[in-house]
Amino acid sequence: MQPPKSFDEYCALTDSFMSAYFKQISHVYIDLECCFDFKLGALLNLIRTSVEYNYLLHRLPFYEGATDLETAKYFPALQFTEDQLIKVLKDPAVAENVILSSPMTEWWSNLGRTIVGINTSNQSKDTNNPITFHFNCMMVEIPEELKQRIIKSIHAIDSSIQVEFSSVDINTRSVAFLTSMDCFVIYDLIHFFAKDSICSKLGEKEMFVTKSISARVQTTYQDNIEERLQNQLLVMAAVCEFSFIRNRIVTKDDQ
Repeated sequence: MQPPKSFDEYCALTDSFMSAYFKQISHVYIDLECCFDFKLGALLNLIRTSVEYNYLLHRLPFYEGATDLETAKYFPALQFTEDQLIKVLKDPAVAENVILSSPMTEWWSNLGRTIVGINTSNQSKDTNNPITFHFNCMMVEIPEELKQRIIKSIHAIDSSIQVEFSSVDINTRSVAFLTSMDCFVIYDLIHFFAKDSICSKLGEKEMFVTKSISARVQTTYQDNIEERLQNQLLVMAAVCEFSFIRNRIVTKDDQ
């Protein structure tokens, strides 16, 4: 059995993220869950044998092709639950180490190209406005060490970029804050649009999403991934400039 390919075919490549159709970019909102897979990090913390680890690697393509936000069910032989993964991430005895060792995503590994693309796009529009990356994480508290790693990585590429962190529910943010963003990299699309007042305010914003498809599309087209993806794009076209991004996990072999 081969993992589904449809989702990958709908994903925007990094080059698309950097493309010239972008408006001027000054503020980028990024869900940190799109940069590091914390639940997969928790799963790695729970496995104990090389057999289990090799099984996890074997199942990664199926997990990466998923269109929902669950993790445990894509590794059924390990017999863990989502609740167990979240429990690990909330356990003060191990949480920080798990978070710091969680695998990065392809989007994060390509951040340098993204920054270069944003700068190139801004220069073509003759603007010198500073760029700010606003990282938020609802799943975990962001350890100070991870914050410093992120800042160091970004400043190694462009030291002028400002970096901010928060660990809040996105729907507690003001409409003023959300509409000040030029681009969003969103982990949970369904939750993001739970606050109806946001939707009408996002015209011409750029939005990139790793996995989740809205409840309306999930329910209507449950058995046809391609149809679900096509209709998600149609639903979102009325709200913003929308693309999927691949959620590929960077393994040790890739580094």
